[in-house]
Amino acid sequence: MEEIFNNSFLEYSPEKIINEINQNGFFFFEEAIKKDFVQKIENDLSQKEFGVNDNFATPVWTRKQYYFTHAMTKSKNYFDLITSKKYLSIAKTKFNKDFRLKCHRYYETSHGHHMTWHADNIDNAGKIHENEGLIFITYVNDVFDGEFQLIEGTNLKNNQNERELNYASDKFVEEHFSGRIRSFKGKAGSVVIYDTWHLHRAKPIIDKNFTRKSIFMQIDESMRNSEKILITPEFFSEENYKNEELMKYLGFGEKSDFPSDPSATYKNLPPRKMLNLISKLLTSTIKNTIKMCLLKIFSHDQVLKFISKKKDK
Repeated sequence: MEEIFNNSFLEYSPEKIINEINQNGFFFFEEAIKKDFVQKIENDLSQKEFGVNDNFATPVWTRKQYYFTHAMTKSKNYFDLITSKKYLSIAKTKFNKDFRLKCHRYYETSHGHHMTWHADNIDNAGKIHENEGLIFITYVNDVFDGEFQLIEGTNLKNNQNERELNYASDKFVEEHFSGRIRSFKGKAGSVVIYDTWHLHRAKPIIDKNFTRKSIFMQIDESMRNSEKILITPEFFSEENYKNEELMKYLGFGEKSDFPSDPSATYKNLPPRKMLNLISKLLTSTIKNTIKMCLLKIFSHDQVLKFISKKKDK
């Protein structure tokens, strides 16, 4: 853990963190994670090529956002953070029993994206559930624009009459809750932890040249279901695979058929990415067509000799 977190955060006990969350709905710690560690995660995951007919987990684009939902297949550093003893100790203190990683993602958000005020106590069918949960937001770069925001005092579990506020409009929130909006600007490595019952959003980005880079993960007390959690086995240490609590946390042997978020297809690719894809496909199609024609005209040995000469030159 010493390689991941700054000592000041390691020394902050899980009990104190959960007490703050229980009292306020959130906990915020600036630069909890070492800057060079989040830099490694950014290097591993930022702006990688999305896959087409690719036989491995790759990132996806959806309009103004870039997502790497299955980042635990790609980055050992990311895997170590998501499965860190510090994060698990916080969850264990909160739930005091079994708990499960429901979803996680590395994501980048650009100017033009709009998130509605909402709580995360909603299942994939859009129904409110009663499960306790924690969300961890980690800033991978300095975030002083488009930061995470939460409305203090809007615990929808306790305030039954406010449940209809889920997905309330910006205008409604501004008129009724403007004095209770808490913004969390912070440097790379800052961490926000909050319970799933509070209304929150990411503030719209003002600077057209800024991209917010973050990590999202949700842990619930319910073991019932989750998004699919894909992992590269070589990231496990001997200590990891002998850890029964970690196996439960990752959902081994449990149902995992919630659809991944976001639901990404070629239809919601940004126009520039779509044009780049079309260009690459056309180039590849022309090259493959030429190769097929040459194979029909010349023998296999002649083609190999031609390739060999070309390499020599």
